Amino acid sequence: SFARAYPDIVYKFKQATIKGWQYALSHPAETVDYILANYSVKKSRAAMLNEASKTGRYVSSGDQKIGDIDNAKLLVMVSEARETGLITQAEMKNFDVDDFVFNGGQLMFTPEELAYLAKKPVIKLANDIHWG
Repeated sequence: SFARAYPDIVYKFKQATIKGWQYALSHPAETVDYILANYSVKKSRAAMLNEASKTGRYVSSGDQKIGDIDNAKLLVMVSEARETGLITQAEMKNFDVDDFVFNGGQLMFTPEELAYLAKKPVIKLANDIHWG
């Protein structure tokens, strides 16, 4: 509902997050040093650098760019969340990829609007109130 109400904010947040991940993956030592200097961390620098070297595969996959989402991979993650008890069977059953993933610049219609459009293959539009 927030994405529907404020798509520009969500888009800007997504772009900033992608930029942050790109920087972190390109500068792992600097990122680890920043975390160690600014947050309470129980891991060693070496352990964090090792973790950083493996993080890229979780942020992007194959030909997918950072920020792209593979629906099939997302469904596998939902299934794993159910198996580990993070979500219930009912939550898994009600999971809708299209409703879950922010689709940026695409128009977002309610189910009622989509049903209306499905029944109206041609929609006439004009700005003249006397146009027929």
